[in-house]
Amino acid sequence: MSNQVFASPDNRYDNINSGTVYYTLASSQSIPDDATTKVINYTLERDDGIGSDVSLAAGVFTFKKAGVYCIQASGIFATNIAGSRRGSLLYTPDGGAGAARRIGNVEVPSKAAGTDVVGIESVAMIKVQINDNFQWDVLQNRGGVLDLVGNAADPRSNLVITRIA
Repeated sequence: MSNQVFASPDNRYDNINSGTVYYTLASSQSIPDDATTKVINYTLERDDGIGSDVSLAAGVFTFKKAGVYCIQASGIFATNIAGSRRGSLLYTPDGGAGAARRIGNVEVPSKAAGTDVVGIESVAMIKVQINDNFQWDVLQNRGGVLDLVGNAADPRSNLVITRIA
């Protein structure tokens, strides 16, 4: 893996090394109240050399190459002062045939009125086999539907996969 650093005019990709794929949320996704929901609206933004390691279909990422990967999923919820926001990576090992388990769990309370939007982030480093897969699930309980804000409105909703070894 190289230590080459890429730069971009808007600084969105500064310090991303080769061996990384970067997905953004193409559009906002409505998350129902108190229902664990798979995030599906991803679009590939940048491939720094491992795009063939991972495939994406309907929000499920499947590994095509065994190795150690760091997964970082981030999301920004629309402003709302009620409830909390949760995120976790649902990982299915053993070539996609094993028992699914949640990793990278996080819960964030809502913020007071007049403050910024609520962001959540799930991070995990995992050793995978070919065909292991994962998805990022989110949950919110504000008392009604709440949007996970897409890239057009906020570039902080993204998913990054980096090959470590």
